[in-house]
Parts: sequence; structure tokens; C-alpha cells
Amino acid sequence: MDYLNARLGAIFNRGLVNVIIAFSATLFCCSTFAQSETIAFESLSPEVQDTLSPFADNWDKINLRRQKTLVKISQEADPDMRKRIKRHANHWKGLPKEERKKVRKTMRKFENLPPHKREKLRQHWNNMPAEKRRIIDRTFDHYEQLPAQ
Repeated sequence: MDYLNARLGAIFNRGLVNVIIAFSATLFCCSTFAQSETIAFESLSPEVQDTLSPFADNWDKINLRRQKTLVKISQEADPDMRKRIKRHANHWKGLPKEERKKVRKTMRKFENLPPHKREKLRQHWNNMPAEKRRIIDRTFDHYEQLPAQ
């Protein structure tokens, strides 16, 4: 018992307590700082809150960069586009986890394409007749209306 007391005394005398306190304070400060590095959902305008309402439950878990992007897109969108954004976000939330993984994988493939190939795909979409793009959009909108599996 004397050995244990002597050993603990030596550890504490070497400043372990100070290290633990400093480490705890650092963790606390970092977590507080990280939490403050988000946009408060309540601070958004009512229109943007409505558009982004599908994200409200997890808003504080979304990183700041993505929050800013979502807010900017929502602010710049016309009322019809806001409705569409909200509908798509609700659909996304309803997708099974495996479907979301597939979509993310496809998006990563697109993002990893060389810039000239991405541009070629964008040009193909933009050069597509408006009616054909509307058909694709309507097909996607119809797909969104299907019940989640």
C-alpha cells in the first residue's frame, strides 16, 4: 500500500494532474469551438428554414461549408426551385441507406472524372432539347413519389 501511495504521489508531483486538466480544458474548448462553427438553423430566414426543413433535425451535424452552400442555394432559388429543393431533400431522407450509398458513389464517380469529361457531360445536358430535359425531370419527380422501400 505504501508503494502505491508513493507511486501515485510521484505521478501527481510530476504534473500529471496539470496535464489532465489542460487536456480536458483543450477538449472542452475545441468542442465548444466546433459547435460554434455552424450556422444556427433558427437564425435563417423563414423562407430558407422552410426550404431546408428536411435538414433541421440534423442541421448542427452538417459541416459549416455544406451549411453555407445549402443556405446560399436556398437564398438564390426562386419559389418553385425552393419547393423542388425541399421535395428532393425529403425524398433523400426517405431513401434506404443502400440507395443513398449508390447515389453518393455515382456522384463521387462524376466528381472524380477529369474536368474535360465533366464539362462534356454538362454540355450534353445543356445542349439537350428542353423538352427532353423536362421529361427526365418529370421522370425523376415521378420516381420521388414512389414509396420508399
